[in-house]
Amino acid sequence: MKAILQKEFEALHRQGGSPPKLTVEYKLFITLKCRRERRDMESIGADCGAIQ
Repeated sequence: MKAILQKEFEALHRQGGSPPKLTVEYKLFITLKCRRERRDMESIGADCGAIQ
């Protein structure tokens, strides 16, 4: 699953731009965790260190 997402991410971002703050692997982890536990964005942000 990660390999497919990484390939698509690279295809979409060939033009360049600023690097993302989160890796594809971490985004996948957050997505799966959210869908499994039905968490809200605030608790996910707290886990990622976005909210202190």
